[in-house]
Amino acid sequence: MHTAKKRRRSPGEGSVFKYTLANGQTRFGIKFMVRQEDGSTKPVLRRRDENNQPWMTKKAAQAAVRDALGKVERNDWIDRPSRPRTSGSAAAWP
Repeated sequence: MHTAKKRRRSPGEGSVFKYTLANGQTRFGIKFMVRQEDGSTKPVLRRRDENNQPWMTKKAAQAAVRDALGKVERNDWIDRPSRPRTSGSAAAWP
């Protein structure tokens, strides 16, 4: 029996990865590169969408990668920090 070979994305196209939670649930995340204003590239890793919902299927995560890369191409990508930074609030602490 002949199985079809899976097509790999080229390095600049982003990727979809699978991860498992402690309770056994399987979810999917995305990773892609974003070019910074200074010309360098920064990897972006996301496990949730803009509405803070996880991707439950591989197809949904693949669609999210395509959407994110489209936003990067159109310069519509807004990088949001994954965690709030405390460095600014520590200086304002009395």
